[in-house]
Amino acid sequence: MLFCRVILSRLSVLLQWKFSGGIRRIQNVTVIHAIHNIYVSLPPAEAFGLVTPIGTVSADPGSDVILPAHLSPETSAVPLDIRWFRGTELIYQYKNRQEKTNYENRVSLSIQELRRGNLALTLRNFQPADSGDYTCKVFHDGCLQTGTVHLQVRGKIL
Repeated sequence: MLFCRVILSRLSVLLQWKFSGGIRRIQNVTVIHAIHNIYVSLPPAEAFGLVTPIGTVSADPGSDVILPAHLSPETSAVPLDIRWFRGTELIYQYKNRQEKTNYENRVSLSIQELRRGNLALTLRNFQPADSGDYTCKVFHDGCLQTGTVHLQVRGKIL
């Protein structure tokens, strides 16, 4: 069940959604007061989407490969929690301007490109064993965006 609570003050409007026991603060809310009724106009549930390729990304063994992912519309990803998984294994995380990786010296994001919403993961020295699904997850204000990139050896049909 969804509950909405609106608290009005001279300085701010706070809208809190209570859903499944959690509370989420939503910014950029328009409130219109009309004779004992309050109408609330909410922004879209997600202010941005995560875009990944529909097809397969192919690479030659030994090459560096980019797993494309970006935010649309172009939005800075610097304040977001970004995680890349290979299957269920967490291989890269960017959170609070800190990077963590389980593939030391093999995976990276361009921190400069995060400002433009580019979350592409670079995988160095691609090997056939690296083939598979890579999932990017973006967490922000209680919302989760997910996209998957399928990676395979060039010329090989899986």
